[in-house]
Amino acid sequence: MHHMSPLEHGLWLSSIVGYALVLFRLSWSGLLRTYRCFAFYLGVELSRSLLLLSVFFLDRKDYGWAFLLTAPVVWLAFILVVLELYSLVLKKYEGISTVSQWAMRVVLTIAVLVAILTLLPEMPPDAKRFEWLTIASLIERGVVSSLVVFLVIITAFLVWYPVPLSRNTILHTTLYSLYFLVTAVGLFWRDMTSYDLTRQMSTTLMALTNVCLLLWLVFLRRSGEVVKSRIGARLSAESEARLLQQLDSINSSLLRSSRR
Repeated sequence: MHHMSPLEHGLWLSSIVGYALVLFRLSWSGLLRTYRCFAFYLGVELSRSLLLLSVFFLDRKDYGWAFLLTAPVVWLAFILVVLELYSLVLKKYEGISTVSQWAMRVVLTIAVLVAILTLLPEMPPDAKRFEWLTIASLIERGVVSSLVVFLVIITAFLVWYPVPLSRNTILHTTLYSLYFLVTAVGLFWRDMTSYDLTRQMSTTLMALTNVCLLLWLVFLRRSGEVVKSRIGARLSAESEARLLQQLDSINSSLLRSSRR
């Protein structure tokens, strides 16, 4: 039996309940079709948590392998959610959306390769005891860090251009940006210092996950698809029209280029 503090145990169990409740809320409110990738992510995390919990009291190697083998599915869910966010935010701008999603795939591939090639030769001695888990951690860090960059880009886009979006989309983008930013910082700090910090980082991320799940549960409503809002400072009607015209021009140019 592995030792787990009451705080860790409580956060883990509450996150399992949170995944199930948010997934149920999406289905019950009719938002499942709009946020299919998000629902897939919730299902993956729920299934993985239940699996890991079931082997928690078994041999440590069993738990490690269960964690390792399910990690790629979680990374895929991360990527799909961010791609879905881009498609929601850029629904009216097919050209920008297509180029952005293509760039995301390229950057993700490069980031994963760079993370492995640059850090494996300098892997801390304590990390080499768990080499495959360390490799998985490096890949995860590359994926998460890249997604943070693209979430920052899409957030900056929303701040600069006065594009009206549903309240749900704005909430979704904000929460995922926060989650990935903290996750990326935590993984980077752990890899650059010591794997003795794994438990502290894991506890912090579980706490953050629970906060995000609670916010999704409370504020992600069907009415949030109807209510339109904007991020950033309020502009004059003339300034808004000029920026939106500029955005339409960029989108048209990219759309023509992608179809050649």
